Amino acid sequence: MVIIDVGAVRAAVDRLFDGKRRVRSDVAEGLVAESIWWLTHNSGHPVRAPKFGKRVEGGRLALGANTFRVAEAILKCVDAVLMILGKVELAPTAQTELETALVTAICSSVSSANGGTYRRYPVTDGEMVFGAQAISVEDFIKQFLRRIGMCRLAGATLLACRKNGLVLPRFRGHQPKPEMGW
Repeated sequence: MVIIDVGAVRAAVDRLFDGKRRVRSDVAEGLVAESIWWLTHNSGHPVRAPKFGKRVEGGRLALGANTFRVAEAILKCVDAVLMILGKVELAPTAQTELETALVTAICSSVSSANGGTYRRYPVTDGEMVFGAQAISVEDFIKQFLRRIGMCRLAGATLLACRKNGLVLPRFRGHQPKPEMGW
């Protein structure tokens, strides 16, 4: 069971927004920079692509024919956290609920070239793949939780996500691929 300082989390959540209650551009850019990967790098393996954070415009990141609506994902993640904060102690069932809500928040914040929204953008090996780039759902969740002062929860949340099959680690160079059923 994880005990959360509700006041501190609420204050950190408030800092994600500007005076007009819009997600601050530096927050959207930072979360993209900390969670995007270049899959087809000439080194032969995926590498982080933090400069893509600077491509966020109006809370959106165009990635080929699709658009990752970063600000919308952040708003949905905030809603999920605030819903759970009503419980002073984060019980295992509430934690699972939060994990599921965060993954859904991110994966439902993608639109196609025709402007339609995906109900849940596909996740492959823990990533939403957009051609040569990918947003790591795990990295996005971890960095979001870190920004709102819930970093102690981040490790437990991501471990539980993996166990529940919600997010799988991506094969990165020397790390072994997870076995089937992990």
